[in-house]
Amino acid sequence: MNVIPHNINPNAKVAAPAAEKDKPRRPLSAYNLFFRFKRQKILDACKEGDIDRETVEGIVNATPGLESVSHDAVMVLPEDELEKFRSDNIRAELGDKLTPKEAGEIKARSHRKTHFKHGLSFLEMTKIISSSWKGVDDLSKKIFEDLAEDGRNIRQQLLADYTKAQEERADSPDGDKNQGQGKVGGKKLASVRPNAIHKPHTGKMESVASQQGRGGGRAAE
Repeated sequence: MNVIPHNINPNAKVAAPAAEKDKPRRPLSAYNLFFRFKRQKILDACKEGDIDRETVEGIVNATPGLESVSHDAVMVLPEDELEKFRSDNIRAELGDKLTPKEAGEIKARSHRKTHFKHGLSFLEMTKIISSSWKGVDDLSKKIFEDLAEDGRNIRQQLLADYTKAQEERADSPDGDKNQGQGKVGGKKLASVRPNAIHKPHTGKMESVASQQGRGGGRAAE
């Protein structure tokens, strides 16, 4: 008989220990960085006033690094200078944004309401950016892939620092004695009620007492 906590979703994931929340998140891919770059360009345009879908598509489909540059200006630049110009623009935008936001930053942003002025849902914007990425030129892909590699290197260093801190904590006599104790469905494991069972076929939570009441004292299967 499987004993399951009362009023707890049996499919709920066990929460990671507190220390795991500080672990550096997985690095961003080249596409993740492209998305972050284009989304920021859209938000920058929104700050100047309301924009429509056509404008959003124009920003997303523009050559990365040349979103704010006129066609005439592009034509007069030698190819090697143009490539450097594009690379420098992209790197300047993403210089300090190569790694995922940490848990604290995500929580802070969840309480900050952003007023989009482009009339598109996040899903619609995602589809437009995803489609643009599939047709982006080779130079752009290389720039974002190089930036993704930089982000992976940063993450490796952060992970090394995290691992060292965990080892030092484990060796310390004052280390976190509760480390490794997780939660189920947001409730501490210590609060599990032993007299609750789960019917595997119905998915309903019932107490042993009520089960016996209906079954004439017969043990649950």
